[in-house]
Amino acid sequence: MFTKNVENMSLSWLVKYITKTFHEPVRKNLKKLDLLVASIITNYAKNYPELVNLQELFYQFKTEVLKHVTKEDLVIFPTILRFERIYTDKLINLSDNFEVINSLVNDIEMKNQHKEFNLYLSSIIELMGWSDINNKGIKDFETAKFIFISIQEANVIHSKLENEDLYFKWMYLQSKLKEKLSDILGK
Repeated sequence: MFTKNVENMSLSWLVKYITKTFHEPVRKNLKKLDLLVASIITNYAKNYPELVNLQELFYQFKTEVLKHVTKEDLVIFPTILRFERIYTDKLINLSDNFEVINSLVNDIEMKNQHKEFNLYLSSIIELMGWSDINNKGIKDFETAKFIFISIQEANVIHSKLENEDLYFKWMYLQSKLKEKLSDILGK
């Protein structure tokens, strides 16, 4: 589904790709990690007390990433898609959409959250790496560590697609719509 020529992709394609490739898998992985982290804490925290920090970091990360993904799926992405429809559909009256065209969602906040997620993930992975339980061949621990690493790797790509490609295209589209609207209202 992914090609290297992001410049030619529509906003709707990018939204669909990000949702299917990053949002849905992170939700599934967080459910798996819920069970794995609970199992690790239940079975090993007594002998490895540093793992209590793993549970705390994981739940903080999970809470923040789910808020972020939900906001994108329910607010930001539909707004972006509405901009694209307003721009591409010749039957839509631009002046009737004045408020939408002039509204902005705070993408700076969303960009900073990706950095925050990487900090959480780096802390979790580092904690797991220096824990005495590391390299003991404990399946739940090794699986959880692998999932955290894969989420972090995906977050780097996810962040780039949103911050450098999707939001840039959206801001460009918004400026084009504002130009068109100015031309209409100025006449």
